[in-house]
Amino acid sequence: MPILSNSKHELFAQEVAQGRSASEAFVRAGYSAHDGNAARLRGNEKVRARIDEILAEGAERAGVTVERVVRELAKIAFSDIRKAMKWGETVMVPCSPEVADHFIRADGKGIEEDFEAEVEEELEPQPRGGALKRRRVGAEGVIAVRAHTPMALIPSDQIDDDTAGAVAEVKQTREGMAFKMHDKLAALDKLGRHLGMFKDKVEHSGPGGGPIQTITKTMSPKEAADAYAGTINGDD
Repeated sequence: MPILSNSKHELFAQEVAQGRSASEAFVRAGYSAHDGNAARLRGNEKVRARIDEILAEGAERAGVTVERVVRELAKIAFSDIRKAMKWGETVMVPCSPEVADHFIRADGKGIEEDFEAEVEEELEPQPRGGALKRRRVGAEGVIAVRAHTPMALIPSDQIDDDTAGAVAEVKQTREGMAFKMHDKLAALDKLGRHLGMFKDKVEHSGPGGGPIQTITKTMSPKEAADAYAGTINGDD
């Protein structure tokens, strides 16, 4: 489609295609502000077709296709946070009995670990309940502590491309690392609507198949309230 012969119409189409509202584009095209006229020009068949053409050309230049958009949405919609971070991991830390006692005081949980050697088991009651199970190796008295690590991000070079595409933000704060993924529900909703899975329900009749009650200016406040109550209660 060629450039619109009316230069103001062409400029209006260009402005709308850049994301401006019809009212803003109308003024920037050289017209006096008038929301009604702006809306009418926006609905003009040739202007509407020109806007669509400009948008399509921009998308093509940027390499944006429906398939690519759907693919990016799918990364978010079907992402799994466990591929980007881990938590509750258990690690075994060899340490002295004194350090082992410190771990127990910190979390109040019993801890144990097996060593492939001659061992001597020992159970000690703890102030917060439970018991510390120690296994000593030879005469060295080495103890293993089962410690639960806090949440940790998986290194970026170990994350697959799909998971990386679902990550919205990673930043360092005073409290530690802040991590956020894109909204899965929003992505699923957009995908579902694109595929026609979700349909907005529009009522074409009132309760029991009757006409939809309307409230008009000719009604008194009481009549309007009664009519509205009828639509809620299903009155004929």
